[in-house]
Amino acid sequence: MTIDEAIKKMIKEEVENQVSSIKDEIALLKPWLKMREFSEMIGKKALWISQNLCTEEQIKKKLVKKIGGEWHFRNPEIFKYLHDEWWLKK
Repeated sequence: MTIDEAIKKMIKEEVENQVSSIKDEIALLKPWLKMREFSEMIGKKALWISQNLCTEEQIKKKLVKKIGGEWHFRNPEIFKYLHDEWWLKK
């Protein structure tokens, strides 16, 4: 492997690392998070989330909504709700 190839490989790896970290940060800026993003952030499985957090109460509070068969969660209000109210009830 020549020096040019080694440098190109190192640059490519660094760029991929930077892009992946930026993608994670961009997800936090979206007004609505999809189930996959939300489950990764709180560390729970989708089934648990849909059974415990996708209830009529949260729908009435406009914290969750179902679009095209997929649950969406209002960001950052859903995290504030979980921290301030939901965990205290359980």
